[in-house]
Amino acid sequence: TNTSTTFTNTNGACVFYALTFVYFSQASSLTTNITCNNKMNVYVNGTSVATANVATTTTLVMNFRTGWNVVRIIRITIFPTNPYSCP
Repeated sequence: TNTSTTFTNTNGACVFYALTFVYFSQASSLTTNITCNNKMNVYVNGTSVATANVATTTTLVMNFRTGWNVVRIIRITIFPTNPYSCP
């Protein structure tokens, strides 16, 4: 499934913030890749699981505990004339 999302910003630097809650009936782990062309941070339950300060593809390992988990993705664009994406 392609879940790529692209935004274009022409008015200056901006921050993209995604927050979701996921429930697991037992502890689980998920490994995937995330690609961004600027700065980004990914947190699971308050712990940083991926950080990038330049365009890169990062392997992301997310360890989820039993019960509710919090996932946050923070993207910062500092080149406002270039669209950025995090698939």
